[in-house]
Order: sequence, then C-alpha cells, then structure tokens
Amino acid sequence: MQPTNPNQFTEKAWEAIARTPDIVKQAQQQHIETEHLLKALTEQDGLATSIFSKCDVPIQRVRERTEEFIAKQPKVSGGGSVYLGRSLDTLLDRAETYKKDFGDDYISIEHILLGFVKDDRLGRSLFQELRLSEDKLNKDLDLYRSNLDKMEQALIVMADMLAADRKKRDQRQQNSGNPALPPTNE
Repeated sequence: MQPTNPNQFTEKAWEAIARTPDIVKQAQQQHIETEHLLKALTEQDGLATSIFSKCDVPIQRVRERTEEFIAKQPKVSGGGSVYLGRSLDTLLDRAETYKKDFGDDYISIEHILLGFVKDDRLGRSLFQELRLSEDKLNKDLDLYRSNLDKMEQALIVMADMLAADRKKRDQRQQNSGNPALPPTNE
C-alpha cells in the first residue's frame, strides 16, 4: 500500500508515516522500511508507547533495538530521493486488512502495531525477543478499545447530565422571574 493519502489514516498514524522520510535521511538510507516507522511511532508520546507499556514491553528496549537495526542497514552518500521499501508496503497492507477486520474507517496505530507481529524485517523477531505475541497484543488492544467505548459512553452520560442541569437551572430562573443567563463554556 502506498501511503499517499492521509485521509486513510488516523492523525497520529499519519504523523508517524510522514516522519519516516526524515528518519531515513538522517540515517543516510534510501528505502523507507518498517524499522523507520517503528522509530517514528516510539518517538511519539502516544498510543504506541502506551500500548507497549500496557503489554509490559520496555519502550526504551524497543527504541534501542530499532536504532541498532537501523544502524546496521546500508547507507548511501549524497542524499537524494527516498523510496517506499517492500517490507513497509507489506506491513501497511496488513494494517489495512486489520482495519477492515475491525470494521474501522481509518488505519490506526493499533492496526500498524498488529502488522509488526508478522513483519519479517524487524517486527517479528523484536516482538518475539520482547515476548509480545499477537495474542497478548490483541488482548491488550481489545481492553484498550473497550475502555474507549466506556469513555465514549461516559462522555455521553456526562453531556446528558449537563444538559439536564442547564435545563433545570433555566426553568428555575424563568419561574423566579429573572431572565435566563446565557450558557457558559465551563
């Protein structure tokens, strides 16, 4: 999958993908591969690092191993263009499949992390070394997703409660003969 359309990805997933050409250039390499995306994900203070933490995976170890792997790859001199590598293309295809399997609208960091489990370049060996299996990752992602659902439900309940409270306050003010105050953004 060519990552050319940011509308196919969540904001944070796209930010990581958009960061990869800079990482490739800094490493004096030419092909954007899975290790560059993993580095971009672990540089973000966001979902990927949170999921690794929830899975009891030391994020610093992920960063170190990723850096070591990048350092071992061939370098080019003189800069130039960067190209999408085959392993990243395959990983993004897998992420798109996970997106469809989950019934989601966008490819997210969780889909990308699941794609790393089967990545022949770095992900599979690194995740095995860190004892992060697909089952464990799926269980933690399911827990994360169910917590998101609960948070959404809680926000709806809170919004309903605030609306009801405003309505009661407006009715009390109307009954007392005082003009209703405009709502505040508290």
